[in-house]
Amino acid sequence: MAEVIWTEPALADVRRVFEFIADDSPRYAAITADRIMKAVDRLINFPESGHAVPEFPDSHYRQVLMNPYRVIHRYEPAADRVFILAVLHSRRDISKGDLA
Repeated sequence: MAEVIWTEPALADVRRVFEFIADDSPRYAAITADRIMKAVDRLINFPESGHAVPEFPDSHYRQVLMNPYRVIHRYEPAADRVFILAVLHSRRDISKGDLA
C-alpha cells in the first residue's frame, strides 16, 4: 500500500475550493471537499491509477477526476509514495504553470 502525501499547495487548493463554495453553501462546500479527499483514497491501493495529464502527456503526472475538479498527482515507486500536487478546476489549463 502506497503512502499518500498531500503537498501544502494541494491542501491550499482544497481550502480555496471549500471557501469559494461555502460563500453560497457551507454544507455543499463540506461535501465537495470530502469528495475530493475521498477520490484520492484509491491511490493507496492503486498508486499508478488515473489519467495522463493532457498538458503533460509525457510526464509522470497523473490525475484523478472528481467532476468538475481534477487532482494532479505523481507516484514515486521507489519510495511507494503518491504526492498530491494540485486540485484544479477541470477548465484550468496548467501548461504554462508549474506543479510542486
